[in-house]
This record gives sequence, C-alpha cells and structure tokens, in this order.
Amino acid sequence: MKVKLILVICLINILSASCLAISRNSTSAEKIEYIKKASIKTQIKRMENTWESLCENDPKTCLEQQEWFNDLLYNTKVRKHDIQAIMLNMPKNK
Repeated sequence: MKVKLILVICLINILSASCLAISRNSTSAEKIEYIKKASIKTQIKRMENTWESLCENDPKTCLEQQEWFNDLLYNTKVRKHDIQAIMLNMPKNK
C-alpha cells in the first residue's frame, strides 16, 4: 500500500511539473503568469529560470518589471521558509 501511495505521489509531481513547464518562445505575458503560478507553489528556481529567459528575450519588460520580480521573489522565499519552519515544528503522531 505504501509503495502504491509513493508511486502515485511521484506521478502527480511529475505531471504537475510537466504541466507547469513553459517554452522559451512564450510571450512575456505568459512568462509573467508562469512566474506568478510558480510563486504560489513556492518554486523559486523555476521563477528565477523563467525570469532569466524573459530578460534574454525582452529586456524592456525585464527592466520595467524588475522591482516587481524582486519583491515577489523575496516574499516567496520568506513564505517558503515559513512553511518549512512550520513543517519542522509539527508534532509527530505516535
């Protein structure tokens, strides 16, 4: 039973990662939406990679949105740290 549960969880994670993938040829607006979704899921590395791709393809949007991205990235890192702290401090079931 545990093996099936672990397998299902792994498959769900793979599916969600593939569904969230974004093309390097996507528009700037699509990349910004992707960054917002990655922030909700606290996926910092995906946010950074997408931002780098956006800046390579559209430097103007990158400059205009830089402050927004920095704030979003900082807040996402703080939220991820808070979630991890809560998970570590949860009482263990006996």
